[in-house]
Amino acid sequence: MRKLVFMAASALVILYSLVASTEEAQAAKAKQNCYDHTTYLMVKTDELNRRNVHEYLYQLTQDSAKTDLYFRILLNESNLSSDLARQHHNICGMRDWEKNREYFVGLTKNKYCIYKHWRYSVEDLVKYMDYYGKRAWYFRFKPQLARINTNLEK
Repeated sequence: MRKLVFMAASALVILYSLVASTEEAQAAKAKQNCYDHTTYLMVKTDELNRRNVHEYLYQLTQDSAKTDLYFRILLNESNLSSDLARQHHNICGMRDWEKNREYFVGLTKNKYCIYKHWRYSVEDLVKYMDYYGKRAWYFRFKPQLARINTNLEK
């Protein structure tokens, strides 16, 4: 009888360890998939495309009118595809001005700012517009702004 109880207990211990290990493996796999998905989403929101730039602008300004104006100016400057935008992450065509020393890491030979990431260029534009006011920019670019396609699916 003792031998039978010992064998049953041994079988239960072995079965429990097998079930526990498969559950742990499934939990680890689910956790890894979660990290992969989160990493994927972070990389996708880091890409330089119209939707990400527009969403980041709105996140910074919290004002749809400002976001639209800044986005149109930004598209007028580089259309997110100029050499300055691709090589130096300067999608706004920003040059050195008195309050942006915290954003850029260097200057090109034509005195355009070089940024570590395109988001710094957007932050710099928002700060510049808040500092100098949007009216001057809007009236300066009004004819061009009317023709710019702001479709986000590009």
